[in-house]
Amino acid sequence: MIIHAIRKLATRLRDVSPGPLTEDSLLGGWRTDRLILDRRQCVLFARAELALRPVRYQLEAHIWNAPHVLYADPLALPCQLTDRPATVGGNWLWPRDRLLDLVAHPHARRH
Repeated sequence: MIIHAIRKLATRLRDVSPGPLTEDSLLGGWRTDRLILDRRQCVLFARAELALRPVRYQLEAHIWNAPHVLYADPLALPCQLTDRPATVGGNWLWPRDRLLDLVAHPHARRH
């Protein structure tokens, strides 16, 4: 699995490849972003086909309702973030269904 780090995160990591890599994982590529929630540095992981900004806004809204960022339910949050429609190349999909399909049919052709 290849994780594509944005520049502000890549500068803080060691052993980051300077050039593009070929993806060969069954789960596809992932993107990351570094953000600060409640004065804590966090890393946000999302499928490469999803835009990070809407996911980040949903994450911040979810954390806003918790009394402290460490009290946020780590299982409820990913379920909430993937239970929404998203557009990929102008096509609508549900991230949760897409991930379940990738796990259930690992050798099926991905687009």
